[in-house]
Amino acid sequence: YHHHENTTLYVAIEVSPTDAQPVGGAWEGTKPTDDPGRMPGDARIDSSYAATPLTHRVTNVGRSLFRLLAISVRSNQPVSHTGELPGRTEATSSWFRQSRVALPAGETSGWHTSASSVLVVQPLAGRTEVMTDTGAQALDAPGAWTLIAPGQRYRMRNAGAGSGNALVIQVP
Repeated sequence: YHHHENTTLYVAIEVSPTDAQPVGGAWEGTKPTDDPGRMPGDARIDSSYAATPLTHRVTNVGRSLFRLLAISVRSNQPVSHTGELPGRTEATSSWFRQSRVALPAGETSGWHTSASSVLVVQPLAGRTEVMTDTGAQALDAPGAWTLIAPGQRYRMRNAGAGSGNALVIQVP
């Protein structure tokens, strides 16, 4: 069992149907053939834990791997977002802002300066190089990530052979 009490942004890395059981309750009854409700690379924000904390356990009932990144806020106090994120904004809430940067092979984004902490995630197969004034880090596997400090300049380069994308998540 594990406990949720803070708003969380989930990034699906590998998907499969999962069943859940709240502490003291019954399993929901998810079947192996049920739609998992998300695709690899999807990101979604769940703020329900802030209103109703949850202690539960989850099991993979499907035939493929289930893997995700869960980014939880430290406090459920809303934050104001400042600055621009590169790419196309996909989600905005009182806690997170998330965009997707799509780059053809070999292409590089412009420079951006993070107004707050920014998490760059490689959600799918590919290779994204994240460059800062202090160096570069390769994100070369689904689920790889790096944290950009507030005030730091950064840009991304698709170092893979095919089209690729990265998620940019502004975190409080």
